[in-house]
Amino acid sequence: MSRFLDAKTCWGVGLRPCHYPDWHSMSGELPFLEVMSDNFMYQEGGPGLGHLHRLKERAHFVLHGVGLNIGSAFELDECYLKELVKLKKLFSPSIVSDHLCFTRTPHASSFDLLPFAYSEFNLKRMISRVQRVQDALQMELTLENLSSYVFFRNSDFTEFEFLMELCRRSGCRMLLDVNNLYVSAYNHGFSAQVELKKLHPEFVNQYHIAGHSDEDGFYFDTHDKPIKEAVWSLMRTAFEQMGPRPIILERDDDASSLSSILEEVAFGQQLLAEVEKNKHE
Repeated sequence: MSRFLDAKTCWGVGLRPCHYPDWHSMSGELPFLEVMSDNFMYQEGGPGLGHLHRLKERAHFVLHGVGLNIGSAFELDECYLKELVKLKKLFSPSIVSDHLCFTRTPHASSFDLLPFAYSEFNLKRMISRVQRVQDALQMELTLENLSSYVFFRNSDFTEFEFLMELCRRSGCRMLLDVNNLYVSAYNHGFSAQVELKKLHPEFVNQYHIAGHSDEDGFYFDTHDKPIKEAVWSLMRTAFEQMGPRPIILERDDDASSLSSILEEVAFGQQLLAEVEKNKHE
């Protein structure tokens, strides 16, 4: 991870198909790119993988998924895991991540990332599941905190307490999504700053930052808006607390040009470079 430990070089963006031509037309080395695993699994060829192979020559990849369904009450999908392992071997990412959630049953999909009860029972169940995935990948699994809109009263931990204990007991790592933390804190009425203090820096190996929407009194992690000032401020606090990690700026709407996304990246680079400068003064 040494190439990421600098405020100017630790930034990357989520790779989206609408930006393939822009990335291919750029000269020189590219920023690191986060590849959505689910978009390229179960493929033996085709244009999507072709773009990845071309970009791999000039960019560093991390893999990020939405379908591992690791929090499900049902068995792990071994077919999904097998395809994820194939993709990992193909592109040798430094990080493979998914979400601490459940998404489906064997018979139906929610098409969403749903929380579960952060209980001692589920913690023990999750430890064995994480270890199964890590054995298959032959590397650490990284799990992301959710943007959530409901919670379970029978939880024994907060989400971050659960994640830290899971990291400690399974060897996995955490992807800190700063916007998700901000959204969940607003929706549930807890302090994002207090939750941040529960994190152990050695367990956090990546950040996400994105925009959100305000609808009917709730915040929603929509990835289709510029990043709010309050989220940048929380990102700065996380950076001060834990230091540089790979940071992915997520933007999912096709209307956003790559140049506008890279302008936000430049703003983030400047902000975090100031943090690094202040540390050494």
